[in-house]
Amino acid sequence: MRHARRVAASAFMLVAALFVAGCAGQYTVFGPTEGATVKPGSLAVVCGLGDELTVAFAQQVTQELQADSKFIVTPQKQITAKFSSYPTTIIDDPAKFSDADRSKFDKIQKGLGVDYILVLWTYNSGSQSGSAVLGTNLHFSVGGRLLAYPGARDAGMSDFAYEMGQLFKSQEETTHQMIVNASHELVTEFLKKTGTSKEN
Repeated sequence: MRHARRVAASAFMLVAALFVAGCAGQYTVFGPTEGATVKPGSLAVVCGLGDELTVAFAQQVTQELQADSKFIVTPQKQITAKFSSYPTTIIDDPAKFSDADRSKFDKIQKGLGVDYILVLWTYNSGSQSGSAVLGTNLHFSVGGRLLAYPGARDAGMSDFAYEMGQLFKSQEETTHQMIVNASHELVTEFLKKTGTSKEN
């Protein structure tokens, strides 16, 4: 009986740890476009939407790419200084990146003179009540498209959901940790799939 209790307690702690740590849904954290070759060069992370969550996520991804990739990554402050209306809503439908959306980034690319634009946006953010022990479950989805220039060619994409339990933390603290964790997963996959890590 004691052994059974220990096993049950261990299982509960494991589930709780996974719940709090957060996880990405079964989608594409980052996947290169078939036939596309991504080479180190200059890159800007650009918000596809202008909401606070998207802006914070793009900033975190920018910082991680600056630290760990072979790319010359444009700071978010430089993009804001170049375009007075940035960040703002650029893509029409968060669930789908269209050819009409693609053309909207040509002006930004010309203004920055970069080889790649990594368009990122978050959507479907919200919360769901959990158990009294584990607390509220927060979630959001991430969309992304890597565009190669000249020509705004598809070089990669992201489409995944991320969720985390709010256990004993405020919504603000949990959201911040979700941004940090999800951006790290995206950058890790980006560097792995493109072979552009500084460690390579």
